[in-house]
Amino acid sequence: MILQALNSRQTHTNKMLPQDEVKNSKPTCPEESNGIAAPVPSVMPNSLLTLDEPSCRSPLNSIAEHVPIGIFRCDASGANVYTNLAWQEISGMTPQQTLGSGWVECIHAEDLARVMELWNRNITAGCEFQMDFRIRRPDGEIRHLKARAQPVTTDQFHDGGCIGYVEDITERRELELERHEHSVILERSLNEIFIFDAETLLFEFVNEGARRNLGYAMSELCHMTPVDIKPTFDLHEFEKSIEPLRNKSKDFLVFQTVHRRANGTDYDVEVRLQLSMMADRPVFLAIILDITERLAKEAEAAKASALQRAIFDHAAYAIIATTPTGIITNFNPAAERLLGYTSEELVNQHSPELFHLESEVVARAKSFGNDLQIDLEPGFDVFVCKTNLGLPNELEWTYVRKDGSQVLVMLGVTALRDDDGKITGYLGIAKDITRQKHYEDQLAAAAVTDSLTGLPNRVLLLDHLRGAIARSKKRGTKFACLFLDFDRFKSVNDSWGHDIGDELLRQIADRLRTESEVNDPSASYYVSVIARLGGDEFVVVLEDIDQAEDSTTFAQRLQQRFAKPYQLGAQQFFSTASIGIVNGPSTYDRGEDILRDADTAMYEAKRAGRAQHVIFDDKMHTQVHRRMQIENELRDAIGTDQFSLHYQPIVSLVTGEITAVEALLRWQHPKFGSISPAEFIPIAHESDMILHLGKWVLSTGCQQCADWRKTLGSVAPRQININLARKQFEDPNLPEDILCVLQETGLPADYLQLEVTEESFAMNVYEAARTMKSIRKSGVTLAIDDFGSGTASFAALNQFTVDVLKVDRSLICNIDDSTGEAALLHGLVVMARNLGMKLVAEGVETFEQLKALQELGCELIQGYYFARPMSVENLECFLRTNLGLQACTTGAMELADGWSQKMTFMVPSSSM
Repeated sequence: MILQALNSRQTHTNKMLPQDEVKNSKPTCPEESNGIAAPVPSVMPNSLLTLDEPSCRSPLNSIAEHVPIGIFRCDASGANVYTNLAWQEISGMTPQQTLGSGWVECIHAEDLARVMELWNRNITAGCEFQMDFRIRRPDGEIRHLKARAQPVTTDQFHDGGCIGYVEDITERRELELERHEHSVILERSLNEIFIFDAETLLFEFVNEGARRNLGYAMSELCHMTPVDIKPTFDLHEFEKSIEPLRNKSKDFLVFQTVHRRANGTDYDVEVRLQLSMMADRPVFLAIILDITERLAKEAEAAKASALQRAIFDHAAYAIIATTPTGIITNFNPAAERLLGYTSEELVNQHSPELFHLESEVVARAKSFGNDLQIDLEPGFDVFVCKTNLGLPNELEWTYVRKDGSQVLVMLGVTALRDDDGKITGYLGIAKDITRQKHYEDQLAAAAVTDSLTGLPNRVLLLDHLRGAIARSKKRGTKFACLFLDFDRFKSVNDSWGHDIGDELLRQIADRLRTESEVNDPSASYYVSVIARLGGDEFVVVLEDIDQAEDSTTFAQRLQQRFAKPYQLGAQQFFSTASIGIVNGPSTYDRGEDILRDADTAMYEAKRAGRAQHVIFDDKMHTQVHRRMQIENELRDAIGTDQFSLHYQPIVSLVTGEITAVEALLRWQHPKFGSISPAEFIPIAHESDMILHLGKWVLSTGCQQCADWRKTLGSVAPRQININLARKQFEDPNLPEDILCVLQETGLPADYLQLEVTEESFAMNVYEAARTMKSIRKSGVTLAIDDFGSGTASFAALNQFTVDVLKVDRSLICNIDDSTGEAALLHGLVVMARNLGMKLVAEGVETFEQLKALQELGCELIQGYYFARPMSVENLECFLRTNLGLQACTTGAMELADGWSQKMTFMVPSSSM
């Protein structure tokens, strides 16, 4: 029967062995003469001494067993020799499973290498250390643990080793980062099973566990008897000891003895020996239990009190044990360090109420009483009432140190119970969370504060706007919301990097703070909040304003402050603000609606020419809807035949001939008809659609000019001018794209002139100069369009290699009656000649302007006075009738007066 039971357990036991041992665990005992192999016994688990045994009970053991932190002690080899109840509950293991050296099997596969490297390094060095890792419980659940281990330094432990503390941080791993975690250690005990002949005593079978423990191969053991591995027996003594089995006076024998390994070392064993039958002959079956650990635990039991004291003394958290009535019975060193009291001052004398904040205890008594619906007076019961009701009892409390200072702790209270479940005391474990709370407060502040500027962010701004709306309605006052977006900020980021961009934002925030602190005795309003929404968007809220003009006055003050240059490193930058204003309360109930309308007004200010401020009105909603509609239609129109190019001639006042034509984009929508470039070009600029349109204009214009060379001959325009958007000019692939278009269309490079505005290069003069140089190197000429409308024109001219200056129409419109503008234009003419550049006057619409320009020496003009933009067909008609080839070096001005009438007669008015 015993042999059959052993055989039935063989499969189960192999599952407990490491895979390499299972793989090699083949029986090697010889077969009997009848051909039946001897059965292969299995491995049986060791008996493991736990601290639940009566010999190990002590007050400190009871404390350790009820500490809600997992505690373990391991020997010098790293194998666990003790684990407490909390450690077993954390791991989901039985006490026996948590002991031993097979603990690596429970570590999560992804954490295994890291944990073992850290463990081995520190255990070998005898260093205190901590680590975070994951385990997989027997039920499959993965838990996150934090563990701390430290070497044992007391004289009671001569075998080295360490004590560890383990904390399950799965549920709070992101809030409490300092919890200790450690993996559960599983121990696999080994049994030794022997079958030997009843007559010869020679071994017939020895199982793998026994062979591995003894260090003998089966081929060696087949020639040995039990006497050969028992140093305390000779053959005579052994025969005498087994005589009761031979004469059947006893069914089995159980005794302790010593086995000797092949290497000469001994170990204690417990033997269960019985006489059995195998293949119709008697054999002895011995089941050997290695009791080395059990005997060692008897010594460990003597050390139990010292172990518990070491655990208690080395705990990282304050541990305070009390009687059921609250008298302190134990007070560990961590508690002494935390509170400043010595153990002698408090043990057996005081209740924990001594170091609690009295007002907090009173408040908690009232709160707990209401929540639990019990009568609760301030006192010790406040700390244990939840524990007594079986409820979780871990709360933040304020401790008052001996010196009167306060510290915030997380206090967990658990009950200590006897075998009958009666409460024998309480255990309080407290962790100092002062620094943690400080970090949490910082995180809470960060949630509503912009980290770059320190200003409130969108979350706090919306909360403030809700308050402003409520205060305005309650007081019957008004408020204003100013939405600021800084012009050309993206160019600073793109050209100079985010570090410079971030510094610019910080300086903008400083200027906003400074302006809000200016004491204006005439102003009744006050700045209630300044916030940054993100990017280059800021918001200022004014409250208690008397009239709408107050908000515009403040906006003008801001514009004046922002007009000054910013010093960023060695460079100076200009970045004005476009400001949208909402004056409340009107019908506003939500801060989000105020921001929406202020944002709309800001975009209107940006479209008005930047550095402007606009007050929101209801008409803007219609305009916003129109812009959204145009934007959507524009996306659909790209790539279709809705777009075309019109061309406006540029005329020489010296020869009277057309020297070039400027290509201008037109959009004929199938539903809305002709849509003005003034409406759709800004919308395209606000998105990347301008890049697609720009490439189409470049390719189409160059192809048209190349076709004119073939079809018009000598009357074909000598050059085509094509405008580049700022985003096109900032594209690093622009020079390569230009060369590709010229190659595809076959247009010579000198037939193409590209026009860029000052806006395209004002923010990054160096990059602009490099791009211009690369373009001109290809043979393409360059012109600065709208020259004279920006701030960097004259200072930057000497840095650019351009061929043409196109004077902005704002300098032309009053030239016939303004000596200042005439003098300025004359200076430009002289400067352009000295720099080897041509000068083109744009926007010429009257004969008086034409006459004044010719007298000032301007050679090239462009404007409605000579010709409006024309379709391809109308321009070709215009060129073929030689209206552009009036050879009159001295008489161009006289002919110009009748030119407009001739052109109107020749060209249908619909193309004008």
